[in-house]
Amino acid sequence: MKNFCKKIVINILYIESKVVLFFKKPKIITITGTVGKTTTKDIIYAGLKKSFFVKKSPKGFNSDIGVLLTVLNLKTQQVSVIEWMKNIIKGFGVVFARNYPDMLIVEVGANYPGEIQKNAKLLKPDIAVFTRLPEIMAHMEFFKDRQEFIDEKLSLARFMKKYGTIIYNGDDKTLIKEFKKNDFDFYNKKTFGKNADCAFEKVSIDYHDKMLQGTGITLIDGNVVHLTGVLGEHLGYSVSALSAVAQVLELNIVDVVKSLEENFVPAAGRMRIFAGLNKTIIIDDSYNALPESIKNGSELLNEIDTKGRKIYVLGRLAELGNYTERSYELAMKYIRKSCDIICLVSDSGQAMHYAKKLDFKEIYDFNKYGDDYFANTDDAGEFLKGYVKEGDIIIFKGARHSTGFERAIAKLIKTQDKKYLVQEHL
Repeated sequence: MKNFCKKIVINILYIESKVVLFFKKPKIITITGTVGKTTTKDIIYAGLKKSFFVKKSPKGFNSDIGVLLTVLNLKTQQVSVIEWMKNIIKGFGVVFARNYPDMLIVEVGANYPGEIQKNAKLLKPDIAVFTRLPEIMAHMEFFKDRQEFIDEKLSLARFMKKYGTIIYNGDDKTLIKEFKKNDFDFYNKKTFGKNADCAFEKVSIDYHDKMLQGTGITLIDGNVVHLTGVLGEHLGYSVSALSAVAQVLELNIVDVVKSLEENFVPAAGRMRIFAGLNKTIIIDDSYNALPESIKNGSELLNEIDTKGRKIYVLGRLAELGNYTERSYELAMKYIRKSCDIICLVSDSGQAMHYAKKLDFKEIYDFNKYGDDYFANTDDAGEFLKGYVKEGDIIIFKGARHSTGFERAIAKLIKTQDKKYLVQEHL
């Protein structure tokens, strides 16, 4: 009954969204991939904010219903039937709203076969941005093989508006291969990345009074972007994607960079920096976990200057299907290159199996509660409160739904900073 009601609600919201898009005709930028979707969305939004009346998908609204709520400017109502009825009524009202955005920036995910295709047919984007499609990707367990998953992602380009533009990562082997195929010749194409049409020259770590400040990104045209409170080479890819979007929209890149620096707010759980207890640095990368993003985080740790220790806290790797064991094996190898201390939280024992094969100096395991993952997370947080020392850098990485690392991180940072964490399990 619950699923039946959900289908009815989604169908009504879909029709409402179709009507709204027909009458309002906003420019639409869609973003998909497996790594970097949300950060790229947030950076493009911040960069365009001064030039357009623009709206973006809130938080992780990239599912079928999330896309509809974005188009209709509605909030999710969990399981309240009355509130969903109110949403349906509000949806009709959007057709007559005078202040509808000029542009929508919509993050689109693939949780099941056919989902992106359905959303692509609705949105018919003007610009479709593709971030990365690495070897191992989240949600692959719901598809018969990797190629079916890739084809689902690419359907976002196949249903674009006539003369639309595909903007894709020019360093991603899968995307390079796929967009060379004849069925994409009709569209304009631009690349971003290190070796691309719109490239970044380097990504550096910004310090202030010897404390981590954020990230500096130098574009190939000489423009330099400084993003405070967040780390990672992935920011170079997102900023160069913004540069490509700016070219397509014929915007002045200097104005776009200024808008970005003034308006960018780092997303919760995505390489966000916090000042921790005992003059430590906490890096919160706990929103999700894939081998590729673990590799990126580990490489970043190698570049950070500190007199303290580097501690990796790894949670559960989820929604990877048959790639799960291989993911744990890769994760341990990547982590070991930058850390000799690791805390394992809420995994099935596979991480420990591969960790023991490497020469970690210290391994701490929090799994005594079995499937009670959040108790494990709390225990890890309590342990780290007494364990960390001045100058230590602690990075948190794990699947957010089943690890809930914000419960541990909250024990290590200032009370006023807790609002910047993922709120799911707080």
